[in-house]
Order: sequence, then C-alpha cells, then structure tokens
Amino acid sequence: MGMMVIAMLMGVVLLAFGGVLNHVTLENEAYSMKRYLEYARDYAGTYQVKVMFQLTPSGYEILPEGGASIGHRLLPKSVVMLAKPFYFTPNLTPSTGVTLTLAVGPRSKKVVVDPSTGRIRIAP
Repeated sequence: MGMMVIAMLMGVVLLAFGGVLNHVTLENEAYSMKRYLEYARDYAGTYQVKVMFQLTPSGYEILPEGGASIGHRLLPKSVVMLAKPFYFTPNLTPSTGVTLTLAVGPRSKKVVVDPSTGRIRIAP
C-alpha cells in the first residue's frame, strides 16, 4: 500500500515538473525569437536591405535580400510555431504587423512586431 502511495505521488510530481519544463522552454524560445527578430530588424537598417524572417520545417532563419542566411535557429521538437514569413525593410519596420505564436502543449507565447515602430515585444 505504501509503495502505491509513493508511486502516485511521484506521478503527480513528474507531471507538475513537466509543466514547469514546458513553461521554461516556451519562455526561452520566445526570448530567443525576440533577439533574432531584433537582429533581423537591425541588419535591415544597418545594411539598407530587405531582410526576410522565414520559417523552416525545424525552426526559422533570417535571409537578407540577395544574400545567404545570416541566422538560423532550430526549435525543440516540443515547440510549435505558427507564423507566416515576413520582411523587415531598411526603414526598420516590418512589411506588415506580425504576431508569431509559440506553443508547447496548452501553453503559448506571442512575439509581436509593431508595424509602425518595428518594436518587438513578448505578449502573454
């Protein structure tokens, strides 16, 4: 009987720990994506070229117009990203307003790019 109780408690602890790991993974990926987006925006302004933020089957990459990839990030298998490719223009603003959604199980985080200012923020 005691072994059953211990096994049940261990199951509850492992489920709770898995939820914490998902939350940490999601937070880390949201901040990494924000940094990559800021890099793409700044690259577009510095070199006066259009820069595309493109999804790949395993993550995303940054491609300047007419050039090779300047950044690529693989996402953990548990993270799902919902987004469309878009461009940063040399005036530091994106081609459109963009909301990128990262999800791990039922949790999600949004990385939002303001079309008028180019400001990038993480929303709950």
